[in-house]
Amino acid sequence: MEKATNIDILVFVIAAIFMLLWIFYLIRCILKDRAIARRNRRLYEFAKNIALLSARIDEQAGELEEARFEICRQKAALNPAESSDGTAADPDLSGTDHEAALRKLNAKISATGLYKNPKASREELMQLASTDKKGLESIIAAAGHKGSDINGYLSSFRMREAENLLRDDIRKAAQNEEGFVARAPQEIAEAAGFSSARTMDKAVQTTYGFSLEELIRIIRKEK
Repeated sequence: MEKATNIDILVFVIAAIFMLLWIFYLIRCILKDRAIARRNRRLYEFAKNIALLSARIDEQAGELEEARFEICRQKAALNPAESSDGTAADPDLSGTDHEAALRKLNAKISATGLYKNPKASREELMQLASTDKKGLESIIAAAGHKGSDINGYLSSFRMREAENLLRDDIRKAAQNEEGFVARAPQEIAEAAGFSSARTMDKAVQTTYGFSLEELIRIIRKEK
């Protein structure tokens, strides 16, 4: 009888130890998940602030470039330098100042919404930039992408649009707006210019290093 009691006590102690180890493991996993979530949020906030700052710089730089080109046009009107077809010379983006050309192209893409077309072509970008294939590749390279990677270049515009759409949906849902129905990821992706929700999720992974679901959770926690 005493031996059976001792075995019962031993089994209880072992079970209690395993239970404590399991609890410690769960607590560790929870703390780890929270730490990862905090890190992802900090990374997202940093990337968002950089993107906002870049957008403001691009916008202001685009305005400055427009003003500079307008001055050039006015100078050309006062002292016309005609091209071979008899039209006044008009400065474009094909010069060697690729950073300035990039800022101007960014402003034009934002204004025209070209990025919302998932099938936006190299030819359309070349026409918008008033340059040839080689000039466009140099401009895209100035944005930190391979010259031939037009989708990677346009993806930054689409990401910004997708975030704004997600943020708008989450805000309306939080305010319980009458008749509001949140858009599905596929609808968000198409409205932002991505070919699919999967493509948008890959863009989030590439940009921030975490999933679209995590991005949505982070946006929900924004004040």
